[in-house]
Amino acid sequence: MPLGGGQEIGNSCYFLGLGENRLLLDCGYLKSRALPNPARFVQAAQKMLGTIGLELRDIERLYISHAHLDHMGALAYFLAQNSALQLFMTDITSLLTWQQLQNRGFAQNIALRSFIERNLTKVSYLQSIPQRDYEVSFYQAGHIPGAMMTLFNYGGRNILYTGDYSIAANCLTGRGMLPNKPIDTLIICAPHAHHEDACSDSDALMKKLNAIERRIAAQKSLFCQVRQLTKGIELLKYLNEYGTYSLPIYVDDDIFYTAKQLERLGLRLFRDNNYLLSNGDFARQCLVIGKKNTLPQRLGRLQPFRVDFTLHDDFAQTVAFVKKINPRLAIIVHSPNALGPLGARDIEQELLFDGECRTQVLFAETGHAYRF
Repeated sequence: MPLGGGQEIGNSCYFLGLGENRLLLDCGYLKSRALPNPARFVQAAQKMLGTIGLELRDIERLYISHAHLDHMGALAYFLAQNSALQLFMTDITSLLTWQQLQNRGFAQNIALRSFIERNLTKVSYLQSIPQRDYEVSFYQAGHIPGAMMTLFNYGGRNILYTGDYSIAANCLTGRGMLPNKPIDTLIICAPHAHHEDACSDSDALMKKLNAIERRIAAQKSLFCQVRQLTKGIELLKYLNEYGTYSLPIYVDDDIFYTAKQLERLGLRLFRDNNYLLSNGDFARQCLVIGKKNTLPQRLGRLQPFRVDFTLHDDFAQTVAFVKKINPRLAIIVHSPNALGPLGARDIEQELLFDGECRTQVLFAETGHAYRF
């Protein structure tokens, strides 16, 4: 049952029942008109579980795929409802998750931090963990550092939850790693599954980077605004990787210190022209990366430039991914039902034209329970 993030992006949170095992896959939150705060979202999730006779306190384990807010942003609110909840995520995801909780005002909550440390199991790619009557293992998902796919073996069947993934490598991480096992049920986060003309979000990112280049060439200084901490780290890496300029890049303190911690875990993020924003001896022309309200007053001369992007597979890549896995059932989630051009095919119609593909497709709706 999707508790959020069915045919929509934001609030990804999926209940999975394996016999008597009650699990959650992610617990994201993004603000919307219907759900203006995380507490409201948790209330809605509680109500949905009630329709199948459960409560949030009945959930035993939570598997967090990666540290984007739409996949972990409601964590503190879920933990407030269930003090016995066991958490599973990679080392990098745990670091980024805690940093984002600090960013959202939970830094002084000693009880929360103690609870997370006590109930958290840090997992590694290719690790397998036997549970009560199922086994769970983890695979690199691509997308961002630390992102994982989660594979459940239960009753002789394999169920794979992708979280956000990428079949192509990017400058932050390698490509997704597929299990070498037959998959019966695939629960796939597929933002571009609804029509074949859906554009790639990576194209949007490159357009942003090109726009930054043009403004630099016109002697502009920019304040590159990002929505969340992880986006700032991603933008820094892309600017350092693809930028053809050597002007200084100043990074706000939260993004800077988190990136430093990630470097200690083996990620290469900084170049010699990167500086801490609060200590900056600012050059005449520069770039600043920060969240909306982090720009010092003395830098008010900078031109604001909002940088929104995500790193998802496009329609063709999504189809190729599903065909390669060839599951009996593909459950599509995290997928806004945007109207495409008249006659455009969705992933279900596309797969019908492949005689070797055995996959049935289900577009799972938020609040609906599905039994298999």
